[in-house]
Amino acid sequence: MITALRQRLEESKQVVAAKDAELREKQRERDLLYGKLAAGGLSSH
Repeated sequence: MITALRQRLEESKQVVAAKDAELREKQRERDLLYGKLAAGGLSSH
């Protein structure tokens, strides 16, 4: 019983960690995109 609960807890921790990593990656891509747009906007003026 306890083993099963522990296993479920570990699985959900991994799911949360994976989602967190995915969100961070998306945030990083967006930052890079906006950074490029900002840099492009600045250099064109």
